[in-house]
Amino acid sequence: MSFRQVDVNNSVGWLSKGWEIFSKNPGVWILMALVSFVIFVLLFFIPLLGQLAAAILGTLLYAGMIHAASEQDAGRSIDLNHLFRAFQDSSKLSPLVILSLIAVAGAVLSLVLGFLFLGGALGAAAIGGATNSGGLAVGALLGGGLLWVLLSMVIKLAVSALMFFAVPRIMLEGGDPIVAAKDSLNAVLANIGPMLIFGLIVIVLSIVAAIPLFLGWLVLMPVLACANYAAYQNVYGSVMSLPPTEPTPPTPPSEPPAV
Repeated sequence: MSFRQVDVNNSVGWLSKGWEIFSKNPGVWILMALVSFVIFVLLFFIPLLGQLAAAILGTLLYAGMIHAASEQDAGRSIDLNHLFRAFQDSSKLSPLVILSLIAVAGAVLSLVLGFLFLGGALGAAAIGGATNSGGLAVGALLGGGLLWVLLSMVIKLAVSALMFFAVPRIMLEGGDPIVAAKDSLNAVLANIGPMLIFGLIVIVLSIVAAIPLFLGWLVLMPVLACANYAAYQNVYGSVMSLPPTEPTPPTPPSEPPAV
């Protein structure tokens, strides 16, 4: 499938479309988000394997929301069952699990880097304490922590770029997950302007949603899934058409030369 470049302002249109889809059936969407949160909380209490399962299930449940957005946008009714659609379609389940391993790999890499940088910094701090060079030790600890945060952000951005268009593509169209991930990265880079605007808006909305005990995420989570669906259709499909361009006015006829 080929993608196209879209206008920077379309990023706002993705979120508007996401809110439009959500607002037509908010009860079902909030129920989907609530069930997802309960599942994640339960998995949190299972050491290591719980976090691994959460990363995989997160992709599958998110894909289910995208499927629900597609169904509702087509005028069909949705219910909680749509959240688990990926589990019901064997042709989509395996590719989506493979895609989820990208997120798992990113999380593992970030964790390993954390051990390397923070562990090394703590070692330096211990040595500094023993040699009365506490200032250098604190500097090493802060420097290692900052470097780890920056590298983790880069990893998160790379994982997001690989999966942003790949998850809806696999859920809605099927295909090879590796090809979909590579194509998603290329589509994100080709539309870096609208993607940056979209990302900045999402960061602000995420902060606002977290203020009331993270309850805002019961709304934001499905809205973002619907917006992701809208972005995919805009870049790859036709649900959100590009803003129409103003027609070029006809050239007025030239006046006859004066005699």
